[in-house]
Amino acid sequence: MCLTQMGDLAGKAKTLTLFTKLGGHRWSNVEKADVEKTDVEKADVEKADADVEKDKATLRRLTLKRFSRLKADVEKEKARGDLLEKLHTEKCDALLQVKGELESLRASAEVDTSKLRGVLEKLRAARAHEVQEMQAEIAAKADQVGRLQADAEADLDAIAEYKDQLILHRFLKSSLATLEEVLGEGLDDVVAPTSAQEAVTEAQYGVMLEKTKDSAELGIDVDKSFDTYIVIVNIKDGLVQTWNQHRPDQRIMVGDKITQVNGHTGDPDVLYQRLQEDQTLAILLERQAPSAR
Repeated sequence: MCLTQMGDLAGKAKTLTLFTKLGGHRWSNVEKADVEKTDVEKADVEKADADVEKDKATLRRLTLKRFSRLKADVEKEKARGDLLEKLHTEKCDALLQVKGELESLRASAEVDTSKLRGVLEKLRAARAHEVQEMQAEIAAKADQVGRLQADAEADLDAIAEYKDQLILHRFLKSSLATLEEVLGEGLDDVVAPTSAQEAVTEAQYGVMLEKTKDSAELGIDVDKSFDTYIVIVNIKDGLVQTWNQHRPDQRIMVGDKITQVNGHTGDPDVLYQRLQEDQTLAILLERQAPSAR
C-alpha cells in the first residue's frame, strides 16, 4: 500500500472522530463499512510499518555485519601494508649494507691490485736481470765449450797421429820379422836391403779403424778367391772412405791386398770374418810397387 492511500485513510479516520465528538448525524451502513474498512487498512498500515521497521533492523544488521567485515579486511590490508613496508625497509637497509661492503671490497681490491702490480713489476725486472745474467753465463759457457772442443779436436788429431805412428811401428816390426824369417838373417845383419826388398817394404802399409754405433760398416767389396789374402775391388760409403777423406796421403785404394787383420794371416775367410766381427781393426795392406806394374 502506498503512502498516499495511507494518508487518505488517516484523514478519513480523523474526520469520523471529529463528527462523533460534535454529535453529528447517525452513521449509515455505508459509513460504518467505511470505518471498518479504515480500521482494516489502518491495521495493514501498522503491519506494513512493522515490516518496514523489521526490514530496517535487518538492513541495519546486514549493514553492520558488512561494515565489520570491510573493517576487518581494511585492518588486514593495513597490517599487510605495514608488513610490506617493514620488509621493504629491511631490504633497503640490507641492500645499503651490501652496497657499502661492495664499495669497501672494491677499494680493498684496488689497493691489492696496485700492490700486486708493483710486485709483478719488481719480479719482471728481477727476471730480466736474471735472464741477462744467464745469457752472459751461457755465452761464457759456449766460449768455454768451443775452446774445449778445439782442444779435444787437437787431442784427437794428436791421438790419431800417435795411432798412425804406432801402427806404422807395428807394421815395420812385423815386416822386419817377416824379412828375417824369409832371409834367415837377424835384424843386426840387415843393413842395406836390396832394391827388391825396398819395393816389398814400401808396398806395405797399415791402418787402424774403429767401428762405432753410427758408423759400423767398412764400405768395401772384396775378392776372397786368393790363397793368402783378399783384394779390395770397390770402395763406397763407410769407414774406409772416411779414412781416405781425413788422410789423403795414406789412402786405401782399389786393388790393395789385405794380408793381415788383428794379427791373423794366411786364410782369406778368417781375414774377412775378422773384418766383419771385430770392432777395432789393425789392418796390414799391400800395394803393388810402381816398378812391378
